[in-house]
Amino acid sequence: AMVENPQLSPPAALRRSHALVWEQGHLCRVTGFFVSWALIWVLVGLVCGMFLGFVLAPMRIPVDSAYGQLVLTLVSVALSSYIGALMEVGKVVMYRELAELHAQRAPAPDVEAPPAPAPRRDR
Repeated sequence: AMVENPQLSPPAALRRSHALVWEQGHLCRVTGFFVSWALIWVLVGLVCGMFLGFVLAPMRIPVDSAYGQLVLTLVSVALSSYIGALMEVGKVVMYRELAELHAQRAPAPDVEAPPAPAPRRDR
């Protein structure tokens, strides 16, 4: 258990609070990144739904026919693989951002070094 030092020198306290603020801003940026990707996915889904409605309705393709099922299956597979690829890209970007965050956080000389980061579990 790490005991917080009440007699922390002002520069160290200032550095610590600055690092905390920077980390919170970084968290906001990562969250905003994922929220914007989620909005893009919703828009893509809406556009694909409208596209299906405008294309399949005039072509008189009954959705319960084999051909309609094939078209719907292909579109859903394409959408899900697209979303999966976006999630992988987002994960890579987030890991890179977190690595940069840890690289920029050098421990202050009068503050004890932070514990070693836990090994990352890869699936």
